[in-house]
Amino acid sequence: MVNKNIDIRKYIDYTCIKPNTSMKRVKEFVKEGISANYRGLVLYHQFLAIAYKEREKANSNIKIATVWGFPWDSYTTNIFSYLDLIDEIDIVLPDAYGVNETIGNGFEDFKKLFRGKTIKIIIETLTCSLDRKKRPKEIKERVKKAEKLGADIIKTNTGLIKRNIQTPTIEEDIRLIKKFTRKPIKAAGGIRTKEQCKNLIKLGVKIIGTSTRL
Repeated sequence: MVNKNIDIRKYIDYTCIKPNTSMKRVKEFVKEGISANYRGLVLYHQFLAIAYKEREKANSNIKIATVWGFPWDSYTTNIFSYLDLIDEIDIVLPDAYGVNETIGNGFEDFKKLFRGKTIKIIIETLTCSLDRKKRPKEIKERVKKAEKLGADIIKTNTGLIKRNIQTPTIEEDIRLIKKFTRKPIKAAGGIRTKEQCKNLIKLGVKIIGTSTRL
């Protein structure tokens, strides 16, 4: 049973990952996140220095994260220039979009690539089969692959694909994922209300990714 007065801010990774976001908006976003005392900030790597500077200025404990493997970065090696600025990284599972790239032996162990960082691996449930028999198997395969790669946290989605009447709800996906792992789960994609957050926390979700100010 979740306390109805639970502070959802402690679960929220406030997210702004569009690379074409203006610098003005990025600065506003960072200040909003710090002021709201959210769990974390997730930004595209070119904006990390702003977040880091503002966090230091505010003497805040907010976590700073970036993303890797989104369509616009194609697992760029530039990411390694920014590791001192982050606490965590949200990585798209290569299999989720049929990517078979490798960076040395990097795709064998993300823990070695991002030593000391909390690793959230995105399994992108919305690219799994909608067939009721195939879907659980595919989600299980992705969860196990994410664990093998060194995931500390299993993340549901990037948010780039929208759910509709034909796709399972995020709550259904959470229930499936929980069958196959004991790792903490981060829910993301289309989460825009406090009520949604509370329902997900009730399901056992530990982190919630959203670009909506809640």
